Amino acid sequence: TGSNAAVQLDDNSGTSITFQQLQATSGDGNTFAVNGGGTISVNDPNSSIANTGSGAALVVKGDANAGATGDPSLTILGDISNSGTGRAVDIQDMTSGAVSITGDVTDNGGTGSGILVENNADAAISFTGVVDLSTGASSAVALRNNENSTITFSTLTATAAAGNTFVVEGAGTINV
Repeated sequence: TGSNAAVQLDDNSGTSITFQQLQATSGDGNTFAVNGGGTISVNDPNSSIANTGSGAALVVKGDANAGATGDPSLTILGDISNSGTGRAVDIQDMTSGAVSITGDVTDNGGTGSGILVENNADAAISFTGVVDLSTGASSAVALRNNENSTITFSTLTATAAAGNTFVVEGAGTINV
């Protein structure tokens, strides 16, 4: 979809949205973006969310983000990939809620920005599929200021050519 999001979901508190199957790719825009609340599911493990440019494959912004209402409950059974310079996953500003990614997450272009989970409070975030990251100057995984949140990686392989591979700053519970 070029510079536009393939899927953009804004302020869906009190609403349930289900994708039975999803094949979404974007370049310089974010591919799958959730801003605010709602119960959102991508139910088919054969689904894919991919980014090939400077955007992120998955972006989740919670209630603490300016303009957002509520925190999402998001479940993704499909795979997430980034082959450009953007992030595979970017989760920020949740004050509760949960994100569960059971598919594989890859960022193997060598120039991507990996996974960022930042400024969340009382959130549960889990990556239960295989996470395989090989980034350039950016950290492969950056977990910052996630007070009272729990972040879990079941299977993680990460390298960063010129950056820090795994960064944890501030509070939160991290399981790898």
